[in-house]
This record gives sequence, C-alpha cells and structure tokens, in this order.
Amino acid sequence: MRRRDLLRATAVTAGLGLLPVNLRQALAMAAPAGGLDAVEHVVVLMQENRSFDHYYGSLRGVRGFNDPTAITLPTGKSVFYQPNGTSYVLPYPVNDQFMDGTPHDWGSSHDAWASGAMNKWFDAKGVRTMTHMRRDALPFYYALADAFTLCDAYHCSELGPTNPNRYYMFTGKIGYEPGSTTERAIGNKGWDDANHPGYTWPTYAERLQSAGVDWRVYQEWDNYGDNALEYFVPYMNAARKALASTGHVKTRTFYEKLLAASPSTQDKMLAQLAQGVATLSASERSLYDRALRRERPGTLAEVFRRDVLADRLPAVTWLVAAYEECEHPSAGPNSGAQLVSRILDGLAANPDVWNKSVFLLNYDENDGFFDHIPPPAPPVNADQGQSTVAITDEIYQNVPIGLGTRVPMMVVSPWSRGGNVCSEVFDHTSVIRFLERWTGVREPNISPWRRAVCGDLTSTLDFTGAGTYPPLPAPVATTGPRPTRPAPPSSQTFPVQETGTRPSRPLPYVLAASGRVAPDRFWIDFANTGTAGAHFYVYAGTAVRTDGPWRYTVEAGKNVSDYWAVGTPAGAYDLTVLGPNGFVRKFTGNRTIPAGNANPEVTLRYAPTEDRVYFKITNSGGQPVTISVKPNNRSGGPWSYPVAAGASTEDYVSTSGTEGWYDLTASTTGFSRRFAGHMENGKQRASDPRMGAGPSR
Repeated sequence: MRRRDLLRATAVTAGLGLLPVNLRQALAMAAPAGGLDAVEHVVVLMQENRSFDHYYGSLRGVRGFNDPTAITLPTGKSVFYQPNGTSYVLPYPVNDQFMDGTPHDWGSSHDAWASGAMNKWFDAKGVRTMTHMRRDALPFYYALADAFTLCDAYHCSELGPTNPNRYYMFTGKIGYEPGSTTERAIGNKGWDDANHPGYTWPTYAERLQSAGVDWRVYQEWDNYGDNALEYFVPYMNAARKALASTGHVKTRTFYEKLLAASPSTQDKMLAQLAQGVATLSASERSLYDRALRRERPGTLAEVFRRDVLADRLPAVTWLVAAYEECEHPSAGPNSGAQLVSRILDGLAANPDVWNKSVFLLNYDENDGFFDHIPPPAPPVNADQGQSTVAITDEIYQNVPIGLGTRVPMMVVSPWSRGGNVCSEVFDHTSVIRFLERWTGVREPNISPWRRAVCGDLTSTLDFTGAGTYPPLPAPVATTGPRPTRPAPPSSQTFPVQETGTRPSRPLPYVLAASGRVAPDRFWIDFANTGTAGAHFYVYAGTAVRTDGPWRYTVEAGKNVSDYWAVGTPAGAYDLTVLGPNGFVRKFTGNRTIPAGNANPEVTLRYAPTEDRVYFKITNSGGQPVTISVKPNNRSGGPWSYPVAAGASTEDYVSTSGTEGWYDLTASTTGFSRRFAGHMENGKQRASDPRMGAGPSR
C-alpha cells in the first residue's frame, strides 16, 4: 500500500472510530439487491427553518455560492449582492449556534422572492437573512453530506411558515381554514389559535391506515407543535376524548402544563390521561397510539432504537424533534445533529433493519435565510407565462403558493452512499410521492402542477450498490450565548465555496430553448423531451425592459412557445432562460434587420452517446456573417465560423472532459447566444467542475 493510501485509510478508520459501534458496522455492509422492493422502512425527520445556502452554500460540489449560472439583479450585480439601500449585503459566515430567527411569514417570503426577481431579501427579512454556516460550524452534517446523498434542488412547498409546509409533507396540500371556502391555510392558525376547530381534508397517514400500511409518529412531550397531524379533526377528536379526565381539550396545553409540573403532579396527570385513553374505540386508539402518543423528555431516540431492536419499526415513520433538537435558529443546529446521530445509531443497532431502510432528513422552511435559486412557481395569468399543466390549487391572493425557498434534504440509506448530489427538483410532496411509489398508496391531494415539476426522490437512490463511506465525526454539543444577532463584517468579501466536485446522480431532464426573431417580436421555443416536467424562468436585461420575470412549466414530451414584443431601444432584445440544474439560454440582439443584412441564429442539440453537444449556425440573411464561439467552462477557443448568406454550418464541443457540462457563447457584433447546462446520459457523473474551481467573482 502506498503511503498516501495508508494515510487515507488511517484517517477513515480514525473517523469511523468516533461513531458508535453499531453505525460503524452498518456502514460496512453491502447494499441489498432488489431495487425499491428491497426497502422495508422509510423514516422521515423534518427539522426547522434552514435554507440550503445558509447550511450548504459553501459545501463542495453543490449549487451554492460559486454557481456560474446565478441570476443577475437589476443592479447589474449577482443575486448574492442583496441590495441594502444604495449598498449591498453579501452572505457572511457565522458560527453562532443560537441565533435570533428572521421573518418567515407568507408576506415577507413573497416579498423576498419578488416574483422571481430575488432582490428584496434584506428589505423583507433583515440583515441576518444573509448569514451562512461552513464546515467548521456544521462538521457532522458536512461529513454526512460527504457520505450520503444531498439534494440541492429541494424546495419547501410554500413561501411561508412552518405549519403549511408541514401540511404539504403530511397531506400533500394546504386546504381551507375551517368554515371558509376562500381563506387558505397559509399560516400557523392551527397552532396559534387555541380554539381552532381543526382541518378536515384527508392526511396521508389515514390513507396508509386504510391500505393496511403500518405507520407511526415518534415524539416527546415537547414536540414544538411540529406534528401537523394534531391539527386535523380525526386526531383532534381522539385527543379530546383521551384528555377528557385531564381538564384539557388539546394536546398542546396538556403537555405544556405537564412539562412545567412537579414529578408528583406529572404522575397524576399521566394517570388521568391513561384513564381517557382506555375509553377510546379501537379506531380512535389506533390513531392515538400511532399519531398522538408522546414519550418522556430526552427519550425519542431511545424509544425509536428500542423498536428497531425489537423489529417493531413500522413501514413509515415520522420523527418529530423537541424544540432544543429541532434546529430552529434559536435552538442551534448541532443539537439537531446529535439527535440525527442517535437516530442513525438506533437504526443501525439492528443491521437487518438498517439495510432495508431509507432515512430522509429535510427542513420545513427556510426561516428567513437567503437562498439564491429562484423557486419554481406557476404563472398566475398569461401575462406572467404559460403552463402545459393545470395550476389548480396553486394560486392564492393572486400570487403562487409555491414552491418555496430551497431547503436541505439528506437521503441516508445503503443505496445513497458515496457523497452524491441529486439536482432534480423536489418539494415536500416528493416525500409522499416516494411513499406512493413504494407502497402503491396514492395521494390525490397533490396538485397536477406539483406532480409535473417535482420528482419522487427515487433518483436519489443508486440500486447498483456502488459508493463508499468517508469518515463521519461524532457531533459535538455546542454552548454559547442565546440568542445572538450576528451582523455582517465591516469589510465584506464574496462567500467562499469549497473546491472540488462530487458524484452527481443522473437526472430525467432533456431540455431545449431556442430563439426566433420576427418582425415585431422575439420568440422562445421551449421543448422538453425528457421524462420529467421542468420549470423555466425568463429574465429581461434591464437596459431593454424592466418587467418580468416570466415563468413556464413544460411537461415531459411537450413544447411551449411565447414571444416578447420588441420595441425600444430600436428593436433590441435581451432575454435569459433559467431552468433546472444550471440550464441557461441567453439571447441578445436586435429584431431590426435592414434589407440585405446578415441574420444569424444558433441552436444546440445533444449527442449523449458521443459525449458531444452540437451547435448549428444558420444565416437566413442576405450577407455573410462570422460567428465567434467561445467555451466559458474550459480552455480553448474562441473559434470563428464564417457563414455565407442563406447557408449554415455545424460543429461540436466535446463534454467528455467536463462530465457532460457545457457553457458556450456564440456572438458577432450586436448578437449573442449563450448555452449552458448539463447533458444527461443516464449515468452517474460529477457535479459542475466550475462550481468546484474556486472563487470566480
């Protein structure tokens, strides 16, 4: 063994030595064969209030701070330079474990999004919106991302607070407030209103129950109100009956009093609760035991582990953390990391269970923390774009409900090892979609638009059994003052992302967007020949026009065309298309073509079996033209292509040295086209090397 390999092996062994024996042994097991049918348990832990950039913007190999396709603001600067009056605020690193939160209601979240302009974060959320954490602040989570699969295009479901986002994960939608046919459940009324009568639309847990699929919610006396099932009538009715002898009608008030009581009073209250539980019917008792039963403080991981060891783990498990472990900004992230470590250790305590389980770690919403990726959202009307799929139930108060801001999602399983990134677009309904694929139990609540735009998480899993584990440090408890209000440094610098790439899961996207010049307008033709729907934004250069952006949803196998009237200045156009996984098309030029002049156009096509992208230059004008083509993501070029009047020419660029990534600009005087993105070939490749090349700004 070479010295370098010996040192690496020693480091891995030392790192694994920090973990409990159970987890070390489980990590060494081979992944079982059988595909999705080999999965027997899905465990979901939804934590609180973190955006993707806030946690992982500096992580190697993800679409973070070194994103070469980040949008440009009307100020002319990158989206990372968030306006603050006449100045700006850049993302700034913090190690503070117990920060004050930021606004994250419906109104401020839509204000920050700004219909996709993404330029109101400071105004809507305040200065702490721009805080972010690095590996030294999140050592366990960064190591977990290096060991398993991290999703960098997973969004919360609503531009809004906790409860509605959890409704999407537990039920697939947000319905209406009780007694109303007009007021949607976009806020936290189920938690805030002590007299709230409860929601009536079905939950996915009820559908699993009807289908005979075993499920359970694990939680403690303190669940921070995060078990969304408690706000639905069937569960509220069971709770009310169980609490009849206690003098309470809701679990929240009962457990708040229980936590504050003396041990003797606690025993009395628990005895009263047991009396009420004994009166429940069989169906009520089933709901109570599965969704409402709570464990003593500090025992969540212990009870979970006990059931794993006894082979009692249900098919579907939802975990709900206590406040101190939920990663809310004022509670801190590393207490949550400790809980995750204990849960994984408990899962690995029974190797047979570990080797048949998928653990999903996601976050309900972003608090008010900044993320630079504009979330997909349907157009409200034809002036805002188009959708080939119905947008039923997706518009409220004349704005889209979601998708919301990017949030972290980690997939931990024998089939997701290797430190991968998955860049398919997901949201909280994707968790239900995964359960649908696995159990066969469908959730009708999920809207057609979300089914088109968001995947089902199966692309995160590699059933070939490939992948290895790097070392995982044991999480360390963090102490410090609380709450803190960290401010940006007096001298700001652009945030740094770690260098290097990571394995990238294959995606279902095969997309195109081509431009056409007409006498009084400019057309963009969107085409989707992949196997999943896709969402696009179109942004206008502010020197040409100040409206937009526009939003387009194109289902798999469909096409959409739209045009932009081109007037001043003198027929100029400047439009940029942004799609999933770094897909960019940029069109600049002028529709005014004096008689006899050249009229170039450039299109792109994929040749995945050749590992090439072909670009075709067509000149439909009356004069010759020379187009310069420059690669933006590799050395070489620019290359010149003279094209006679009425002629065309085609050439290619190899993507074998860039893992399928391409970024080209074709231009001549007064005309340019940019093509950037990733060509899929059905195989796992690597993340965009440009994101891992170090600072580019």
